Amino acid sequence: ANPDISVEFLAREKAQMSDEMYRQEYEADFVVFQGAVYGGSIDSQVLRDDASIRAIIPEWPQIGPHRQILVGIDTGADHPFGACKIVITERGAVVVGEYLERNKSFVEHASGIKAMAFSHGLAAVRYAINKNERQPMIELSQHGINCERAQNDVVAGVERVKSWLHAHQLFFVEKLVPTTIKQMKSYRWADNYSPKDEQKKVKEKVYKKADELPDCLRYALLCWPRLPTFAQPSTQRALTKLPPDM
Repeated sequence: ANPDISVEFLAREKAQMSDEMYRQEYEADFVVFQGAVYGGSIDSQVLRDDASIRAIIPEWPQIGPHRQILVGIDTGADHPFGACKIVITERGAVVVGEYLERNKSFVEHASGIKAMAFSHGLAAVRYAINKNERQPMIELSQHGINCERAQNDVVAGVERVKSWLHAHQLFFVEKLVPTTIKQMKSYRWADNYSPKDEQKKVKEKVYKKADELPDCLRYALLCWPRLPTFAQPSTQRALTKLPPDM
């Protein structure tokens, strides 16, 4: 039990949450929710040891300067300010860092994000943010973080992430991004019926709680639309295997 969380607070949270969400958030129970966006497709993409990471990033625990780093950002004042770090490799994209803080200034957030971005070496970094976040873009640019404007269409972003998962080209390093994995599993669709007319569907949207890191991920991938491609093996005979006299 966390002594910083009162019984009264837990009672209020339990009253306004579903049983699944309460178990996930406050009882450390990994739950796959009804209406889950990604559900169990995350499990097979989790890298749980250094050997599995090196199979995709051979130079691990460093990241070579020849690689591209993507950082997706989801700003927030009344909810956590989030960011995720992704490295692009020949075999796929690997989520290797997460940032989730609240009640801090932009200069503090910028410092934390840059520390995460360069934590494994000095690879090139591209930052992505919701295209409507104009003021945060200005604030972050004052601290050396110049963001690309990512499309904020939820369905398009979710489909982009799903396509990478389906192709087994999106991975998560378990020891570095546990909260990202947890939020990805609990990320789910909200009811899309109008409260005034239950027969009328409204625009598809996600349940807005513990969604910061999945949002960061889709912003980043919407600014990097191409899937990595494997090098095709040559069908020609290797000259080095010929006898010297030939």
